Amino acid sequence: MLNSVSCPAADDCVAVGDYDATYNSTGDPYIGLIETYNGTTWTATKAPSPSNAYTTYPATLLNSVSCASATYCVAVGEFDAESGGSQLGYEPYIAVLSGGGWTVVNAATPTAPTYPGGDLKNVSCAGDGTCVAVGDFANAPSQQAALIEQNSGGSWSSIDPQLPNNADSSTDNNYLNAVSCTGANACTAVGGYVSGGDEAGLGEVLASNVWSPSQLAPTADLGDDAAVSCSGTSCAATGEFNTNHSFIQTVISGSWTDEIATPLPNVNTGSAELYAIDCANSSSCVGAGSYYTSGSVAQGLLDYGSGTAYTAQQAPLPASPAPSTGNPDGQLRIISCGTAGACVAAGSYDDTSGNGQPLLETESDPSGTPAWAAASPATPGGGTFLSLDGISCFGSWGCVAVGDYENSGSGVSGEVVLTPS
Repeated sequence: MLNSVSCPAADDCVAVGDYDATYNSTGDPYIGLIETYNGTTWTATKAPSPSNAYTTYPATLLNSVSCASATYCVAVGEFDAESGGSQLGYEPYIAVLSGGGWTVVNAATPTAPTYPGGDLKNVSCAGDGTCVAVGDFANAPSQQAALIEQNSGGSWSSIDPQLPNNADSSTDNNYLNAVSCTGANACTAVGGYVSGGDEAGLGEVLASNVWSPSQLAPTADLGDDAAVSCSGTSCAATGEFNTNHSFIQTVISGSWTDEIATPLPNVNTGSAELYAIDCANSSSCVGAGSYYTSGSVAQGLLDYGSGTAYTAQQAPLPASPAPSTGNPDGQLRIISCGTAGACVAAGSYDDTSGNGQPLLETESDPSGTPAWAAASPATPGGGTFLSLDGISCFGSWGCVAVGDYENSGSGVSGEVVLTPS
């Protein structure tokens, strides 16, 4: 399966994930997978293993990749580590493409990994040798702390970021889900932490070489943040209130504005969630997710705008395969914008037989009001579609989306790669 893809150019893409090698001669399960595209073909590479990988079953899972150029990329995730020959558990993983090959970086945690657990969920590179990865690590039994791995000038440092003043001191369950960088000293990361016994949105902003924390969605109805996208000095983050309604919040030059509840189409008041957001520039952001039109009937949701002014649209569904007339369960999970007005969102919907189908929504914006065209690309070999998990668009004409499917012949999970036509 493939979880993430990054395309710095139309003929240069890198996708990452993992494959199940349980039945190969070495018995290794879940090997890190790197797929490289040169404009014509894809080439598979086994992700390099850290020196302290568990030798019996050196599993590696890759969650995210970011390429600053065709010759520099960073992939992050987790690997099964050992200590003194004994299995320790999953620890953060970083691999760097530079000089024509992939090498592993020691993703040290701020404290020694006394307790098993930790991974990196997302990475963003603003330039070659200038990247930030975020996730969490175990700092006590059954507790996790937010983790930032920062690369500057080729040197990586590990940071346990400060939390807002209202963080519970007795509960250290906090994490970071996503990060977006626009420069060497300009990044914003989002996630969650515990305040008053409840989950609250966590924002971390890098400026002047210092990470500064903020509570996001500062209302009585707390929640956490799932995605962020920055352009210039402006960022937009999305998350979910504890009452299952999504919000959008903006940061401008390091200062967060009040959140707005995600607008819904047709004056609908049901629950909703935005899973992803991408900003082509400071005045053009698009969020993708789903909302409930009535009861449990779900439709894809697209919100476009900036600041505190967003407009909602219901994502259309393809004519074929025909969507369910009862509950199509439309979901948009990822989105990428090559330029303003040229975004593609991806997800899934259910057909009339209740089977999940891939869903692509392509934007055109001739008059300032986005129009979306829905398509459902065929799954390779007539297999069963499972999910689309990563997408990267370049310019105004092409995107690559990746995910996985179940092969109809052998039942083996594979990957779906949708390249420009």
